[in-house]
Amino acid sequence: MDILSHFITGRIIATTQRLTQKQNLSVAFFGFLPDLSQILLYPLLVWILPRPYYFPANEDWIGVASKHPWFTFAYEFPHSVTFMLLIIVPLVWYFQLPKLCIAAYFSHILLDIPTHTGEWATKILCPSQYYYIEGWTDAWAWSPSSFVVSWLLLGLLLLFILYMKGDFGVK
Repeated sequence: MDILSHFITGRIIATTQRLTQKQNLSVAFFGFLPDLSQILLYPLLVWILPRPYYFPANEDWIGVASKHPWFTFAYEFPHSVTFMLLIIVPLVWYFQLPKLCIAAYFSHILLDIPTHTGEWATKILCPSQYYYIEGWTDAWAWSPSSFVVSWLLLGLLLLFILYMKGDFGVK
């Protein structure tokens, strides 16, 4: 899945409890947090394989895992349950963040399982490469119009839930 879809999913998870606006934002942030490294890695990949507008083409990701293991580890480790248990859970407890931050983070890992295949299959217990789950689609390789449809559907779902809860601001 893409970063914005994960963010919206995190915000949907936040609707399960009454939270402040800051807490809602923190839960949504944890929904896309595993992809935070991609914000830095995308320009690096474009530097390796120059592309206009600093946006790599889908085919640019093929073979990257074997050619750039450090790059791949920066992506895979935050996408693992190992990282979540060793880093995220203690951070949430230490900073007294909403426990839903952990749920939002875990949702990211779960949603990436069916949407990543091949060399980008989810390494659930990274750094171990032996425990991975093969998905059935590469949602990150969708067309721009497919992303927009995904964002619209998730956004409408969020708005519907907020409206049904009476949190939409319409009185």
